[in-house]
Amino acid sequence: MNPDGILRFEPDYIAEGLKVPEEGVRLIFKDGRNIGSILEYRFASLFDYHRFGDDGPRDLRAPSGALFEVRSVTANGGTLLPPSMYGKGRKIDMPALLARFEILNGYIFADALAFPEVPYWCVRLRSSKSGLRLRCWAVRFARLTLSFYAF
Repeated sequence: MNPDGILRFEPDYIAEGLKVPEEGVRLIFKDGRNIGSILEYRFASLFDYHRFGDDGPRDLRAPSGALFEVRSVTANGGTLLPPSMYGKGRKIDMPALLARFEILNGYIFADALAFPEVPYWCVRLRSSKSGLRLRCWAVRFARLTLSFYAF
């Protein structure tokens, strides 16, 4: 599946601004935990979306009111789960996850491993019959780590 677009970063300028080696920038940005918030800001700017920050079950709101989550995909794959539901000592709260799927309109997946040229895919959850199938699939397989290239 072809990406919907590519975010381009300039690691040499980032390294200069952060006063770290360029290789350090590459390692940091290929880690999904570190690039996640940066991706939210870039997509908010690119699409003229509102960024919510950490206060709720969504990352971005489109001018239409549609709500989106941003997910980075790394060597470990990607997930539809919010960070509060995966990782050591955390568990999936299925009622909360289902409620989350009810309000979200989609996800934006970005391949952090491709940094500095990061392809992204916009996946809608509720816009057509195929969107409804994806939503049902997401609920059914939320416990699994998703392989990025399955999209």
